[in-house]
Amino acid sequence: GRDRVEFVAFDTKQSGGWWDWESFSLQAARYGLPVVPALYRGIYNHDALVQLASGTSVLSSVPQIREGIVVRTLIETDIHPLGRGCVKFVSPEYLERS
Repeated sequence: GRDRVEFVAFDTKQSGGWWDWESFSLQAARYGLPVVPALYRGIYNHDALVQLASGTSVLSSVPQIREGIVVRTLIETDIHPLGRGCVKFVSPEYLERS
């Protein structure tokens, strides 16, 4: 069983708008909130992101399947026709779990 609840922040929306990564990180640090680790920073690389989506969770203290990763732009951006520049890569292992 789980003995305690843990919280790790990954995004913030205020007054209808999402915060960019820098603003979010600074405010989280200001209030002592833990944030998800940045596993990759750089130019979009599909193969690297697919690989990062798999493996074991970096958030859990016990080994478990990584659900996936959230990929977002550093500066909040709308990308036509997607919309917000934020997507989730879900690991095949997570999708295939029983």
